[in-house]
Amino acid sequence: AIMDGKTLSLGAVGALRGFKNPISIARKVLEETPHTFLVGQGAEEFAFSKGFQRSILITDKSRKIWESKIKKESHDTIGVIAMDENGNMACGTSTSGIFMKYKGRVGDTPLVGSGLYVDNEIGGAVATGLGEDIMKGCLSFHAVFLMRQGYSPQNAAEEVIRNIYKKLSKYKKHDDISILCMNTNGDVGAATSREKFEYVASSKNMPPSIFEVTKFKT
Repeated sequence: AIMDGKTLSLGAVGALRGFKNPISIARKVLEETPHTFLVGQGAEEFAFSKGFQRSILITDKSRKIWESKIKKESHDTIGVIAMDENGNMACGTSTSGIFMKYKGRVGDTPLVGSGLYVDNEIGGAVATGLGEDIMKGCLSFHAVFLMRQGYSPQNAAEEVIRNIYKKLSKYKKHDDISILCMNTNGDVGAATSREKFEYVASSKNMPPSIFEVTKFKT
């Protein structure tokens, strides 16, 4: 999914197979359709109509990794928050999805408010981790809402993770969740329920740099 912080417009795709850069297709949905979310066959037909071609994404290396992890669960999510020199913000998320998922399963990544949310007047947030848990708290929208109330990105991130952790821990074993936030000043914050979480931040005054946060304090 990709979201425009100026207009709150959104483009998203799900259940695509064999397309190398699905977020580029999501951007076409945002820019060239009256809709926000296309899935499955419809999304694939739309991609073909815009000139996107299928490619073979499974390599010998990835197949060997899959075979070695067949009994384990994992996921690979990328989330980005960006702001240009005019203060316009955008965010985007893309994922391969949780390992060994059911056919037809869609996680939080393309869902506005859960995997991502951005508003030029406030800031943006992107989340990663178990989508089923992230969706239960609409975590990205919650973080932006807190920043609207005056929370710093760091405090908003910590409050969101602390809140969903405490809520879900009453009923189930808690899974990994992390969130990254940025406000309109370019201040960045992150929090995680994992032992540690790394992210990259950069600006015109700072080259891309790796930062690390550790598990929030209960």
